[in-house]
Amino acid sequence: MVAELVETSRLWGRIAARIDPEWIEPLAQHLIKRSYSEPHWEKAQGAVMAQEKVTLYGLPIVAARKVNYSDIDPALCRELFIRHALVEGDWQTATRSSATTSSCGQK
Repeated sequence: MVAELVETSRLWGRIAARIDPEWIEPLAQHLIKRSYSEPHWEKAQGAVMAQEKVTLYGLPIVAARKVNYSDIDPALCRELFIRHALVEGDWQTATRSSATTSSCGQK
């Protein structure tokens, strides 16, 4: 951000200030675009996570933020949860019934 533009043979900006990208996101909610990629089951989180990219007029504000994907695409999250957590057993719980269920499936 600059306070003054000076045009000589080229365009120059004087009195420049640095802009923190964290300031832009809450103020420009109506202008930013969000895109999501790589939804995957995260064992440590116990949820489907994805990478979020936030842009303002094509300028990246947030390049790769890890977000919970359940509010974005619940149907895909359900499918990934069933496939990874339940079928492949990639879900950590502290309940006794889960240990009993997994031992029944091995017999």
